[in-house]
Amino acid sequence: MRSVFKVILAYLAMTLPCHAELAIDAAAAHRLREGGVLLEVTGDDSGEADGRIQAVIDIPAPPHAVFATMTDCKRALKFVAQLTLCRVLETASDGRSDVREHHSRWLAILPEMISVFRSDYTPDREIRFRGVGGDLKFLEGKWLLQPMQNGQTTRLFYDARVGAGLPIPGFIIRAALEADVPELLKALRMEVVRGAGN
Repeated sequence: MRSVFKVILAYLAMTLPCHAELAIDAAAAHRLREGGVLLEVTGDDSGEADGRIQAVIDIPAPPHAVFATMTDCKRALKFVAQLTLCRVLETASDGRSDVREHHSRWLAILPEMISVFRSDYTPDREIRFRGVGGDLKFLEGKWLLQPMQNGQTTRLFYDARVGAGLPIPGFIIRAALEADVPELLKALRMEVVRGAGN
């Protein structure tokens, strides 16, 4: 069951926040520098989503390298294990937005899961996304790429609300997200670093 939440986050892994609400004090900053992930998963009072995810990770690469990895369908298949297909359905003429479709298989007994979402881009700085079709009941969020250390490191902020549309209680979904989101972000970091080394 946990695998589905990695896929859900992958759908999100084309996005970012303008203003992160997670407080980063000295202890939290130290944890990020040491390779940790800050995470908070809470319920959603609107009734639209099962929960809200906020997370922060530091990636030892410049924002353009992180952005390029996050927006590359072929590379998404490398760091999201259950993702079986990523394709761009349409792209704005100025390249500032697109609509993508993801397919994933997370349990053999269930059919393939499909998500269709629109992403709006501020290159190397921000991605905002929202679901426009597919199996997810609700998807909306953003990513923010903040340059650090004279642009050599990126602090990546994530803020999203997700409604899985599955017959699973919200508290179970939130518990799975708490376990899986850090792992997906670490896998993204590994893929960015691997690509930067080539």
